[in-house]
Amino acid sequence: GGGGNSAGNAPGPGAAAQPLRALAREASRPLTRFHALWALEAIGSLAAGDVLRALDDAEPGVREAAARLAERFLGPAGASGLPRLLERLCALAADPSPRVRRQAALALGGVPAADEADEAGRAAVLGALAGIARRDCGDEWTRAAILSGAPERAAPLLGALLLDGTLLRDGAPAPPAGPAPPPGLEALASALAAVAGARGEPRDAALVLEAAGAAGVRGAGALAGAALTGLCEGLRRAGKRLPDLLASPPAGLEGAVKAVAPLFEKTAAEATDASLPEALRAERVRLLSCAAFSLVSERLAALLDPREPQGVQLAAVRALAAYADLAVGRTIASRWPALSPPVRREALEALFQRGERLEAVLDALEEGAMAAADFEPSRRERLLKHPDAALRGRAARLLEESVPADRKAVIEARRGALALKGDAGRGGEVFKRVCATCHKLGEVGNLVAPDFRAVRDRTPEALLEQVLDPNREVAPQFVAYTVQTVDGRVLTGILTAETETSLTLRRAEGVEEAVLRSEVLRLESTGVSLMPEGLERDLTDQDVADVIEAIRAEG
Repeated sequence: GGGGNSAGNAPGPGAAAQPLRALAREASRPLTRFHALWALEAIGSLAAGDVLRALDDAEPGVREAAARLAERFLGPAGASGLPRLLERLCALAADPSPRVRRQAALALGGVPAADEADEAGRAAVLGALAGIARRDCGDEWTRAAILSGAPERAAPLLGALLLDGTLLRDGAPAPPAGPAPPPGLEALASALAAVAGARGEPRDAALVLEAAGAAGVRGAGALAGAALTGLCEGLRRAGKRLPDLLASPPAGLEGAVKAVAPLFEKTAAEATDASLPEALRAERVRLLSCAAFSLVSERLAALLDPREPQGVQLAAVRALAAYADLAVGRTIASRWPALSPPVRREALEALFQRGERLEAVLDALEEGAMAAADFEPSRRERLLKHPDAALRGRAARLLEESVPADRKAVIEARRGALALKGDAGRGGEVFKRVCATCHKLGEVGNLVAPDFRAVRDRTPEALLEQVLDPNREVAPQFVAYTVQTVDGRVLTGILTAETETSLTLRRAEGVEEAVLRSEVLRLESTGVSLMPEGLERDLTDQDVADVIEAIRAEG
């Protein structure tokens, strides 16, 4: 009796291969062709020929699936044996569908650089990825697809992009001399350079430097700058520093250093050109921190001048802080008397970042250029508890000679401000000068400290106490933390984000810095806010009354 097939004589998966292959090739509905391809993959019968045919399908979704399925044939042993498949994937760089181009980037990225068959194959893959980058780098997912490829390809790919004459000529200070850059190209250039730098290979660094130098000479300063800042970050991850490489280039890097020198000269000239916009000058100053210290130290120091825009001064302080040279501390401390309050906050951050700069701080205290009242309690505490006994003793002597005024006494001395009629308009101007680095009033300032809208209903007396005694009441989310890193830096700011692998600190001006947990030697709460005590030295009673009125008027 019986009727149906038993388990023993049921057809195996292989029997379905031919019908599925026919559907993948001939079915009228794109969805059927799509599912047939994946079914072939599921039963282990997908062949390279199936993928090749599907890469020419009229439906973008099928081509996208084929590009993804092609990856299994392009492993370490596959590329050299399937030149036609690799060639067809490279041709997808010109596909009309952005999703297909993105998937092609992922597939090509999975081909190890050593397995691209020959020089022609390597050039084809590089050219295809560069073509996709030019066209689609405005899409963050396509940038991620391009970056997912072999790390050893990052530097050559960046070179292909920066040496392309059809890309950006930002031409500052002259008007643009060519087409605008594709959106996202600077972000991609920086990321590729970071990947190249993280490998720690002199050859990769040389490729990036040569490409950046050529791009800068051609007028593409923004792209060149993005590449250099990315290289700086990548080398830091590898335990190296770009300024050190430029100052003493190892064998093989001499030509690259020579190639990038004109870019730094041009950048330095633009950074000090008072006719250029403040934002552009500040960007150029940031780029200078990638150059050798001996090349830029005097120019950066000259920018710490009250005649320079505040944004340029802040950028100069941060650029100097990036160097480990002993002269940095002396340079910043010597200009302290002429620095405005917002610039002083950033200068203190720079001075306290590295232990070797604290001697310059104590020298300035001894010479009268700085005063103990210039330091918030957490910084005074750091000096008084420093592990070096000689420095600790010297700090105790100098700080005792200039003990900061008692906060209660300061508040009592300034109660006269409460009897004055405040003006919100004038208070807004005082706010911009003294408070905007950390607080926000309307559309002005930075949200580093509590939002003034949360306290506008408080009495003038309460607001007076908060302005003059900022550490009397500090919300937990605004308590400052100090992070000591394994490379000797000390960073201070409020902790705004934590992930499994990193911490993010925010300080004055809204500047954020992410630190890998693997780089953290010690993390400590200071117990106080970022807002310094002693603001009353820069404010008259009328200024205080005006600021209080501006806060109370905030809608």
